[in-house]
Amino acid sequence: MPTVKNSPVEIAAARTLRLTRVFAVPRRLVFQLWTDPKHVAPWWGPHGFTNPVCQLDTRSGGAIRIDMRGPDGTVYPMTGQYRDIVEPERLVFTSAALDATDQPLFEVLTTVTFTEEGGETTLRLEAHVVEATAAADPYLTGMAAGWTQSLEKLGEHLARIPVLVERTFDAPMDVVWRALTDVDQMKQWYIPNIESFKPEVGFRTEFNVREGGKDYLHQWEITTVVPGSKIACRWKFDGYPGDSLVTFELSPESGKTKLKLTHEGLESFRPVDNPDLARGAFAEGWTNLIGTALKEFVERLGAAAGREFVFTRVFDAPRVTVWRAWTEAEQLQRWFGPKGCTVPACSLDLRPGGLFHYCMQTPDGHVMWGKWTFVEIEPLEKLVVIVSFSDSQGGVSRHPMSPTWPLETLSTMTLTERAGKTELTLRWAPSNATESERQTFDASHEGMQQGWTGTMDQLAVYLAKG
Repeated sequence: MPTVKNSPVEIAAARTLRLTRVFAVPRRLVFQLWTDPKHVAPWWGPHGFTNPVCQLDTRSGGAIRIDMRGPDGTVYPMTGQYRDIVEPERLVFTSAALDATDQPLFEVLTTVTFTEEGGETTLRLEAHVVEATAAADPYLTGMAAGWTQSLEKLGEHLARIPVLVERTFDAPMDVVWRALTDVDQMKQWYIPNIESFKPEVGFRTEFNVREGGKDYLHQWEITTVVPGSKIACRWKFDGYPGDSLVTFELSPESGKTKLKLTHEGLESFRPVDNPDLARGAFAEGWTNLIGTALKEFVERLGAAAGREFVFTRVFDAPRVTVWRAWTEAEQLQRWFGPKGCTVPACSLDLRPGGLFHYCMQTPDGHVMWGKWTFVEIEPLEKLVVIVSFSDSQGGVSRHPMSPTWPLETLSTMTLTERAGKTELTLRWAPSNATESERQTFDASHEGMQQGWTGTMDQLAVYLAKG
């Protein structure tokens, strides 16, 4: 920022302000709340102020521009520059309010340090007035109150941020899904005294946990289920205020399973009155449960859960063409299925939770029904579906010739551009399968290879016709 050219004056208040605050969360999160504009805007400035403009170039020498709007609508522009950034330990920056001609009224050098111990962050702020004009006196005399209120707002904003935990497990998706939704498995890594659980929208359950000499009766209600990949539940405590939502989302990642947990609405538990229900307690608890207990449990099971089937093929066609061949009913009807099979009837609803429901006829005239339930759709890039045999009404049926074939399997197709061609990778694994079903799947890889080779041959011929 430009140097203040007006004559500096002495101000009544001390020229250096020091404040210390402790937040019951890791410092990396607190640091993020100082460097991400979408998080800075909600808390910067005294009570009643908002920040319609919040632009931060968070690098050494990067510019700062924040326009603060007061309760009466008056806008107070502020500029500054980052002098030093050591993530997640320290921020050093200058700041100045501007007058009506966009000239700085003062320059303040602020240093913020973040130290962590026991999962808590101690924030130390030192703001030193470098130069100031006479017109800056009202701003600087209110500096202590302004920063005090800003840090209060920072704490309030922090309480509203959902807990987010992401981990990748060396285990198939169906193994992780069963660990999250099978009550017998949940007892082993998570809740020993839970008596019932079903991954069904509207299902309710409760269980008690004693913490700090108090009983907390957990009350859950399932609100969202996407079989094999997503489940969410409303979470309350009997006799305590508050209502939160916890969501588990699974996705394949290079042959492994990525879990994203989001727990939102924690501020409604009024942690000031109930410290056991503070955001930091949930963050620590979920980090330990997901990062240690669940990880060890599913990776132990995953080692014996069966082998994922992987098939790759390159097509001499653009990715958009291959994508449309897989996602438009009239095109699927012309090529889908092993060699010699036809699809006399089908319907397709391309959306998460939607179905591709089809009738397939073999060369000898035998008719079978099947369906895909769409789990994840990334246009042109990825398609994740639950695959099952079906009937004419869209129900789930057993394999007509193999009673121990998994009732459901999870298929992930990815498309990658390769110099004008398209590489298709198909990953296939059992979903919610029993041990005998996984064994049947593992023993069938050779037959799958033959079946998918014939199916992809039909697709290659279809694409070549243009």
